[in-house]
Amino acid sequence: MEKIALFTALKDGRDVLYLVDLNGGAQPKPVNSPFVVIDNIRTVSLDRGEIVFTGQKTNEQEAIIQCSIASLANLEFTVLKVAAPVKVGEVQLPSEIISEPQSITLEVQPIKAPLHVVYYPPFNPKYAGSSIAGERPPCIVNVHGGPTGLASQGLTWGKQYFTSRGWAWYA
Repeated sequence: MEKIALFTALKDGRDVLYLVDLNGGAQPKPVNSPFVVIDNIRTVSLDRGEIVFTGQKTNEQEAIIQCSIASLANLEFTVLKVAAPVKVGEVQLPSEIISEPQSITLEVQPIKAPLHVVYYPPFNPKYAGSSIAGERPPCIVNVHGGPTGLASQGLTWGKQYFTSRGWAWYA
């Protein structure tokens, strides 16, 4: 009988799912998953290989996800419940304004140490930005206590508010 374990690890500031064969002999296998934030993993049924967790994508609200693990080669995700859409007053914020996070490594001078950041470029299809050629957008730098207090790459409407109005965001 195949004994499998599922765990998460961080890679490029995102949660990544891994499957490992507990019988040994193989390295943990990364699982192709659309979720960048994975929390609260719980077993539903060992016999059926079912777990649930809260998962969040870069462009969608947090959801409760059921994951069925038939084998190391077969894994299925089902969305059970999605958080309510964000509204400002009576207006629902559009998904067309979402700026996708980009993991970047900068070199800090003079010590030449790597600095891992997440960049959210300004993005709004209805906004062209500055009329001055070569002008860079204003930028918000969100300093946090990483790596243990790293900034999540899950959808955050506060960041999206600024990027949809021509600001860049570094976390």
